[in-house]
Amino acid sequence: MEACEQHFKDEATPREEPPFPCVRDPNTIEFLRRHGRVFFITRGPHWCGKSDLVSKLHDLYPDSVSYWADKIFSAPVAPVRTASTVAKSHDLCKENVSRAESVHHSVRSLRTLRLR
Repeated sequence: MEACEQHFKDEATPREEPPFPCVRDPNTIEFLRRHGRVFFITRGPHWCGKSDLVSKLHDLYPDSVSYWADKIFSAPVAPVRTASTVAKSHDLCKENVSRAESVHHSVRSLRTLRLR
């Protein structure tokens, strides 16, 4: 978390280059491509760059998939954000992640502020 905070508080550092080995180090990238199944869970506040990291993961690992609870609120006909709809979005996200266990994707990611 500290690396995330430091990186994204520094405005001179481009946001599209997260400081994580999984997207920058060639040896780590190659290992992850050969390893099989990898599941990244990215947690943090809105400003820490979860979306940037997930986008970079998609660039490097084209067959990767990602899940996030707030996706329901970015739909063209999105529900109003209430405690009930937030809880429902978390349930749907958990279901998607559980269902994905039976499908082979070499890299999967979950963006979350808090998922119970």
